[in-house]
Amino acid sequence: MERDRVGISSRPGVAQAPAPTVAPTVAPTVTPTVVPTVAPGATPRTVTIPDGQSLFSPQDLGTINVGDTITWKNNQVHNVVSANIPAGATAFESPIMSGPAATFTITVTAPGNYRYVCTLHATAADANATPQSATKMVGQFTAVGAAIPAVPADTTGADTTGADTTGADTTGAGTTGAGTTGAGTTGTESQISSVPGGGVGAGGGSTAGFNHSGLMTLGLGLLMAAFMSTRLSRRVVRRVVRQD
Repeated sequence: MERDRVGISSRPGVAQAPAPTVAPTVAPTVTPTVVPTVAPGATPRTVTIPDGQSLFSPQDLGTINVGDTITWKNNQVHNVVSANIPAGATAFESPIMSGPAATFTITVTAPGNYRYVCTLHATAADANATPQSATKMVGQFTAVGAAIPAVPADTTGADTTGADTTGADTTGAGTTGAGTTGAGTTGTESQISSVPGGGVGAGGGSTAGFNHSGLMTLGLGLLMAAFMSTRLSRRVVRRVVRQD
């Protein structure tokens, strides 16, 4: 009985079937999940101008990321002008800032070293000196990371009719064309390279841009001058004849 229990026949001459082989279970290989690297978010940076001092603090912002913003907080009367920028960067220049409420902000769009200056209290040479003087109103920072592509300006629906070209002051002794500096002129407007009589564009602009309206006004002025000159000449001749 015991021999039958362990699979061995008690009957002589009968072969027993071998025990089945069990294949080992292999756990599948799991590919580890790689978390993608996320670019650092934009970080606001601040440069202050201490009250009563012509200095930027800190003078060197150190290393920042492309996409960061920098805000200069003013005191008294100063400005912020780029003195040296890397390739692909955009030059910057603040207006003259007056008082503690005035600020100026830029967004850094290209990697590299930037130098800047307050042109009221230092020079570009001071900004580009190595090292920068701690007593000069200059500063710098270095940006790292991929450049931010420039976004083209949206010109859809932009007014391209040009500035007001109505001729003002048509005395003929020097016609002044209001807004005829050539900015934004349409393709149908004719331009000439010079203006007889010395025309002056509004805002100190060049007299090179002159349209049909200004040309017609100048022509009328010259015709009136010629007409008046002819009448005056006739009167002079008549007086001479009478005196003779």
